[in-house]
Amino acid sequence: MKKLIEKLCIAIVAIVLFSCFTTKQVKSQTVTNRIIYDASIKNKFPDDDNPYRNTIAEPQKGEFLNWILDAARTNKANIFDNAHNQIKYEDVISNQNNGKKDIDKSKITQIRFDEKWILNEKTYELSKEVFGFCPVIDTINEQGVHHNQNPLFWIYPDKVNNNNASYNFIITNKISYVVYIAPRDETSDPLMDNIDSVKRNKFVSTIIDAVLTNKLKAYDYDGKLMTKEIFDSYFTRSDTISVQNIDTGNEEIKVITTNLDYKKIYLFKFTEEWSLNTKTFKFTKKVLTMAPSVELSDNEGNFKGYVTPFIIYFDKSLIPKN
Repeated sequence: MKKLIEKLCIAIVAIVLFSCFTTKQVKSQTVTNRIIYDASIKNKFPDDDNPYRNTIAEPQKGEFLNWILDAARTNKANIFDNAHNQIKYEDVISNQNNGKKDIDKSKITQIRFDEKWILNEKTYELSKEVFGFCPVIDTINEQGVHHNQNPLFWIYPDKVNNNNASYNFIITNKISYVVYIAPRDETSDPLMDNIDSVKRNKFVSTIIDAVLTNKLKAYDYDGKLMTKEIFDSYFTRSDTISVQNIDTGNEEIKVITTNLDYKKIYLFKFTEEWSLNTKTFKFTKKVLTMAPSVELSDNEGNFKGYVTPFIIYFDKSLIPKN
């Protein structure tokens, strides 16, 4: 009987401990197992009022590009093409067809990322696991639009020797850029600028619902705490137009109210901290702010731009002071 009681006690303790452990587990939502997108690191507009938009300050940017080009050149890191075939640095240079002996790092204006996104359903913080990254050379026209993109090579981190925290190099403490989560045009890569529509809608709905139920604090650009009234004002717009009265022939003023569909949030703006382990080449991101943007169209359905209703600050020090 004594042994039976001891076994029962051990079983009860085990159940209690397991229950405590499981209740402490943080629920997470896999936003997407993979998404590929470009982040600009060179701003076309030097007078931009946001010094961190699409910009890595020197000398960090130069050091970062030197690290990855040198790693590719000296075989410190294996490099791959878009089909994930291992290639040589000499092949990358020859593919440039510019007659130069090396890559001009000043021409690298974007970094392409291959990532997994996970949302913490308690804090609503988004974590990004970077599988690999790729420097991209492209041309920017006078309107700031990127074209003639030329991805150079992919680097994937060394997963065998990954405990080398002392080699972490801060690329930038703060960089802001945009990510499309739904395709803007036809692309041969279904992972490019795209999250599965079901997961995308769930992700957007989770964030919006958390803000509107005060589970998650969000702010407008002036640092004013977001409320449902302010949120609704972004998604319900009134336009005043002049129309001709068929009966009288006179011009009359008419107010048209349009309700925007927040399910058309296809764009997120991020501010992040970037770092690179120069031993394993593991790229790490820490999301500091996150802001959804909804597509804006006129009454004829023509695209006019995007409106950003709120910003979520995971780094509270970045909230504007009123």
